[in-house]
Amino acid sequence: MSQSTFLEDVCSWDADTCKQNLTDSLPQLISILNQTQSTDKQMLILKTLTSSFLPCLQIYDVEVKLYSQIFPKTRLIFNDTLDEISSKLLKHSQDEKTLETILEQCLSIILEVIECLTYCIQHTCHSSNDGVHLQSINSLPSTVIHVVKESYNHCKESTTLYGNTFHLVSATLSQLFKKSFELEKLLLTLLHVVELSGTEDDVQSITEVCNGLFNICNVISSVDDTVLLRTWKSLVELSTKQKLLLRDRLEVSNMIKMLCQEILLTYEYLLQLACESSSSQNAANDKIFGRKFKVCRFYVNMLMTLVKEFDGYLGPCYQEVYKLILSMQSMSPPSLYASSTMQRSKMQDMKQSLLVFIEPLVHMMLPSRGFAEIMTNKVTELTPELWFPHINLMSQIMTELSNQKSDVIDLWLVPRCQSEDAPRDSIIACFFHSIPNCYVELSLPLYMPGIMCDGKPYREVSFYEHVCVKLCGFIAALPSSYFHVVEKCVFDNLVNQNLFCKLLAMDVCCFISRWGSDDIRLHYVNYFAELLISLPDVHTTMCVVFAELLNRLISFLSDHQQNDFLSKFSSTQYPALWSCISLSVFKQGDCKQNIINSIMKDCVREIQAWISSLPKTNSSLEELTVHLRLLCNVMKQTAPFNISTQLQTSLNEIISTLWEVLSLRQISSDDVISVLIRLSTYNLPYLQSAHLTKVVSGLLVLLSFPPPVSVKLSITEFLRHFNKKEVTPGVQQRQILTDLPQLFSDMLNDTNVVVHQRALEAFSIFAEETVYEQIVPQCLQKGNIQDIVVNFLNKIPFADDDSLPTNVEVLKNQQTAVEYLQRDKCDDGEKASVVGTRELIEPFCKRTKYDDSAYREAVNSIEENVNHIMELKDVIPPPDWLTDELQKIQEKLKSLSSC
Repeated sequence: MSQSTFLEDVCSWDADTCKQNLTDSLPQLISILNQTQSTDKQMLILKTLTSSFLPCLQIYDVEVKLYSQIFPKTRLIFNDTLDEISSKLLKHSQDEKTLETILEQCLSIILEVIECLTYCIQHTCHSSNDGVHLQSINSLPSTVIHVVKESYNHCKESTTLYGNTFHLVSATLSQLFKKSFELEKLLLTLLHVVELSGTEDDVQSITEVCNGLFNICNVISSVDDTVLLRTWKSLVELSTKQKLLLRDRLEVSNMIKMLCQEILLTYEYLLQLACESSSSQNAANDKIFGRKFKVCRFYVNMLMTLVKEFDGYLGPCYQEVYKLILSMQSMSPPSLYASSTMQRSKMQDMKQSLLVFIEPLVHMMLPSRGFAEIMTNKVTELTPELWFPHINLMSQIMTELSNQKSDVIDLWLVPRCQSEDAPRDSIIACFFHSIPNCYVELSLPLYMPGIMCDGKPYREVSFYEHVCVKLCGFIAALPSSYFHVVEKCVFDNLVNQNLFCKLLAMDVCCFISRWGSDDIRLHYVNYFAELLISLPDVHTTMCVVFAELLNRLISFLSDHQQNDFLSKFSSTQYPALWSCISLSVFKQGDCKQNIINSIMKDCVREIQAWISSLPKTNSSLEELTVHLRLLCNVMKQTAPFNISTQLQTSLNEIISTLWEVLSLRQISSDDVISVLIRLSTYNLPYLQSAHLTKVVSGLLVLLSFPPPVSVKLSITEFLRHFNKKEVTPGVQQRQILTDLPQLFSDMLNDTNVVVHQRALEAFSIFAEETVYEQIVPQCLQKGNIQDIVVNFLNKIPFADDDSLPTNVEVLKNQQTAVEYLQRDKCDDGEKASVVGTRELIEPFCKRTKYDDSAYREAVNSIEENVNHIMELKDVIPPPDWLTDELQKIQEKLKSLSSC
């Protein structure tokens, strides 16, 4: 019998005939299918096998006797048909009608393949009342997935592929997409009832199925949300159901990466819709927003399920999860990079239903080393908009770490790196390292949701307070075994160049001291007091931080501990230390009064001794500066306390004498002049006319140099406090009222913008409150300052044609400048560390001591001769040759000092 006759007979058989001839006819049909080249004959055989012979087979025989025999050919037919479509479209020279016929024939073959596979799945589902094993239908799922994926892909690229001929087959392509979706749904239904025996073949097969479904997700992405969501849901359900078999085989990381991408793209689109507020499009936008919102929430749920179920087997996907969290937070308020036109109600919905996933996600990823390595990497490079969410994420991690086991805390606080690993640091150190990158957010300030406290209303807090509270809360919850890590980070950042790092380290140190034991509180006070004593100058930028911290720490001491501190660090023995201690930190009023009296008596005695001593060397000048600073520190805090008349009189005489004794032109240090001006300012209400005359005259002499900015700022502060001063009538009053306008005029016309601004503020106060109104116009006669002063007094802003930058732009420019200066400063020298030592700088090795009395006599002789020349210049005009001779001497001194 010929093949044609055999096929005609087989096609006419009923079910019973097929069953009777199954043993002989089935292999023959399969053989003809694999041998024939005619597509029409192949499709006829395929339909006959699936519709007539498949029902005759037992479910446990279909794989061996049918599926494994026909599905490779089925795939080949399907692929060849798709290739033929592409080939015809690329070189079509037929007329449109002929091309349409050819394309319809090809697409009908594809639809017939899908129908055959659909019948196979339906038959399998109906025959699986008692369950079906995967190995019984092993070839079916993979073939169906291949056909569905390629069909979706063909439809996805149809616009480009068909071009101008798309309209000819658009209806058929739509039918193809629907049929493919129906086929996929049937397969997903079948997969839910498939049973696995746990063999290697089963594991390999189910892994291929999951990978195939994931490939479908890749293809259908951005094409149809309904299909995509259904596929994702089935994929995640199947993966989690068989997780014990799949966790070592399935590439979960790729799935998570794609979900992160889908979530981010959908979230960006939601934000775009939330910013569109056109009234004509509101209804349509709201509908789209609602649908996309559900899609995004679905993706989030799928992501959370995979992370939870495959904990420990996620693979290299932590970077994508990390970037997803940062990107979503950077686009949402209160981030400065969030859109300002966003509808508040929609943003609130997204916060409550979408962004809330971040907290549980972080909680699940805490034990993961890969996530910890990303967060605690010493070298973290982020774009500017991601630093704010990065710090927020770290603060959230610290909150979650409080309730973790010791091995998880070790992972984040005591990182152990292998030689091939990237260098890591503790989460606290990384937190401090990241703070400088949020200069703008910390400076504005940016407000964050506060923490609800019992008995206190809810309030928003600044970003700085937010991070400070989070960090202190984390430290408080840590076991004591990690205290050394905390203390090292805090002490390192006390000497950090960044202001906010210093402030945060100070606040944390105070938190530890306040809520820690009495011993640690007293230890910190003694430590920083001894540290300040050991430093040569306690008024450098770095030491000011230590001094401020010491004042705050002293306030936490008990009365008994404060008395012990006074006994151990007396003002007589340590005047430099007390020049930076605030009296307000001491709790007992009598104690404060005794400190004031003691300090003032000591300072007056020491300064009087300096005035009467000869010669007045630079080293003795430094001692004078220390005691003047100490007096200033006391005077600015003596308002509620009494100073005896005798002490006040002595103080007035000292100030007056110093303005006479100090040769203002020859003093190389600006500190002593600035401190003297400040002391004169604090004592201004008590100065008599004779004393005040010398002060004002001395200030005029200083301005003739001219002095540095620091001195000028001290002068403006002096002028600010002159508003309520009344001078006793007489010759000295006329002299003062003559010199005072000159001082104001010089300061108002100063080219330095800070000095100029301070002078404007000082003059406005003086002009409004002084009793000497007649001298106010005289202050404005020099230069073109009058209009500027009048505008300032009338609060008229400076006119500028250019648009002024916003606060954010100004702060961004400041951050760039600060970072540049700090990098330049780091290049000049290395920062000293205070951790593990009581001194900031390692002392030099001791040298053999030599007798230096001869050098001392020579230097004193030079100093006396220079003083003599200065005095001569004030009396006798200097000769012409003096300048040349002094320059020669100066060159010799320079060469001598460089030796």
